[in-house]
Amino acid sequence: DAGTGTQVWALQDETPLRGSTAAISENGLAVGWSDGTVRSIDPATGAERWRAVTDGNVSAEPVWIGDRIAIGTLDKRLVLIDGTTGREEWSTELRGRIKSALAVGGGLLVVLVEPRHVVAFHTAP
Repeated sequence: DAGTGTQVWALQDETPLRGSTAAISENGLAVGWSDGTVRSIDPATGAERWRAVTDGNVSAEPVWIGDRIAIGTLDKRLVLIDGTTGREEWSTELRGRIKSALAVGGGLLVVLVEPRHVVAFHTAP
């Protein structure tokens, strides 16, 4: 609770996993996990809305682009997921692992790719 500082809910999983930093928007909360899943969480209750499976460990913070979520994996994949259903809409393989947070602005999605590449994609309205 932002007003009192008391814990409202906690996310527990069946197995020990590492989670990325959460991506937050008016559409909800999205978190990538070391088991290759991305989960949408209801910020009010902590309930899982959906779970999507990707090809690899998601250590980079996902980013919301409108009602979609862009995800980078350690298996060199950039994936676009429907933020309402968790359905994969698009993916591509890049030149290296994606470990850093993705950035959106000025009509672009910017991805830092190991070892030292910067890739930009135009975002659709």
